[in-house]
Amino acid sequence: MNLSSHEALLSIAPNEGDPLETIVRRGPKLLLQAALEAEVSEYLERQKYAHQPTGEELRGYRNGVGKERNLTVGSGTIQLQVPRVADVPKGQEPFVSQLVKP
Repeated sequence: MNLSSHEALLSIAPNEGDPLETIVRRGPKLLLQAALEAEVSEYLERQKYAHQPTGEELRGYRNGVGKERNLTVGSGTIQLQVPRVADVPKGQEPFVSQLVKP
C-alpha cells in the first residue's frame, strides 16, 4: 500500500465510531481496489499513467471505472469501483476482472 492508502485506512473522523471497527471495514475495500488496479496493470502490461512504449502494439487503455458495485464479504457489504479498459485490439481477449465477476 502507498502512503495515501495508509492515510485512507487510518484517518478516522470522530463521528465514525469505534476506530478498530472502522479500520476492519475499510481494509478489505482498499485491498480489493488495489488488487483490481494491479489486475488492469498486468492486462495492459504497464502501470497507471505510463505510456505505451514506442513500437509496441497498443493493448488498450484505462477508461475510468464502471458504476459502483456492491460485494458481500465476511465483514459485510463493500462498494467497489471496477476499472474499465477501452480500445482493445481485434483478436485480443477483452479485459474481464477475475476478482469481481460481471
